[in-house]
Amino acid sequence: MTRVVITGMGALSPIGNDVTTFWENMKAGMSGAGPITLFDPTDFSIRIACEVKGFEPTEWMDKKTAKRLARSTQFSIATARQALAHAGFEVTPENSDRVGVVFNTGGGGLSTMEEGTRQLIAEGPRTITPFLVTSVMANAASCLVSIEFGTTGPLNTSALACASGNYA
Repeated sequence: MTRVVITGMGALSPIGNDVTTFWENMKAGMSGAGPITLFDPTDFSIRIACEVKGFEPTEWMDKKTAKRLARSTQFSIATARQALAHAGFEVTPENSDRVGVVFNTGGGGLSTMEEGTRQLIAEGPRTITPFLVTSVMANAASCLVSIEFGTTGPLNTSALACASGNYA
């Protein structure tokens, strides 16, 4: 029988942007709910959400990479980097074929797709970034995490909406 062992963890959440902070705030019963800040909610009846606060993508990847990725994929790379550091593991050419990425998602990149659609309508097709599709496709996060860290082992994405966490 093959065993799967979780050796490293990462977290970006409304109650903490690393595992330690997340866990301490979870134990303390902290709520991550607050006013919506990522877009103007004026036309919506809901004004409260649980947003990740204080996330700076360039703390986890170079500016060029951060610019071309959807926020959800930036989160994936940041938490993968945290998990690798937590595990004390480094992907190398010698072990890369034994390192895989398994990713479960309910969706991602929707704000990037919306932004691209608005740009297409307003300015035409020649203004759209060539990275739009690879930024918003369901397997964007797993593929781009694999590329970022140089893994060449198995790669799998399951898009199971709310059941993704259970499947993981």
